[in-house]
Amino acid sequence: MKRFLVALSFLVLFFVNYTHAQPSYIKTFGDPKDKPLIFLHGGPGSNAGSFEVTTAEQVSAMGYFVVVYDRRGEGRSVDHDAKYTFRQTFRDLNAIYRKYDIKKATLIGYSFGGLVGTLYAEKYSEKVSSLVLLSSLLSLQDTYATIISKSDSIFKVRNDTTGLRDIAIVKEMDNSSFGFRLHCFAFATQNGFFKTPHPNELSVALNNKLALDTTLTLLSQYGRDTAARGFLYNEKYTTLDISSKFELLKNKHINIFAFYGKDDGLFSPAQLERLKSQLGNDHVWYLDDCSHAAFIDQQTLFMEAIASWIR
Repeated sequence: MKRFLVALSFLVLFFVNYTHAQPSYIKTFGDPKDKPLIFLHGGPGSNAGSFEVTTAEQVSAMGYFVVVYDRRGEGRSVDHDAKYTFRQTFRDLNAIYRKYDIKKATLIGYSFGGLVGTLYAEKYSEKVSSLVLLSSLLSLQDTYATIISKSDSIFKVRNDTTGLRDIAIVKEMDNSSFGFRLHCFAFATQNGFFKTPHPNELSVALNNKLALDTTLTLLSQYGRDTAARGFLYNEKYTTLDISSKFELLKNKHINIFAFYGKDDGLFSPAQLERLKSQLGNDHVWYLDDCSHAAFIDQQTLFMEAIASWIR
């Protein structure tokens, strides 16, 4: 009897953990019978709100089942016990597959979500038909070097002695540390690396729509530093370079596509040329008047790319 109760307790505990092994915020668009697309948001410490509010419904109207969610402990998936590991992230993603009875899906990995999508596809290749790298981070160290180099040039042109002093200080820091990452992205924000200087009318309208969404504005900071520090401590993601994974994924019959903007200050043209050489020119769209939020800056072309790639 005692053994039976112990076994029963174990099963109950397993069932509770199993059924809760998913983020708390998930939203879907479209018919579950259509081709599934799962959006993996940026960060760490961000949320899927910008894609959800501006683009998810429009993509689903083209005949796709679109799933958006906030990772555990980020955005609207409040969980103070989140582990911030790829292992937990993958377990949560697998739970979403089970929840919607998805056998195989296209993963759209935005920024940090591209790292998540690539590493998930490497581990669970049987669950991924295609991977779309949407302004995805590739080599973190290359991105940091690009930000530092571009910012240094801008500060010199402006004769910004404070900026140049700050750059000099940051160059002496451990380039795998949280502080180094924080300063690099502060430079990127300060110098407008996340925005295109020539937005089209639709882009302006979509950004205005986001700015008026007070829920997303309030949530934008939830879990940001906690998630970034957690993933950095657990996964050392600031030293990751996913470029080496692409050939392996292609050998596993996973289609890889990429959508980037030429105004995105996180990437040098050389990085995108390397990506083209790996994936093929027809698999990489590298667009004018487009920055990091490429699905907003060039939404019409993004939807054309999805329709062309995912059939």
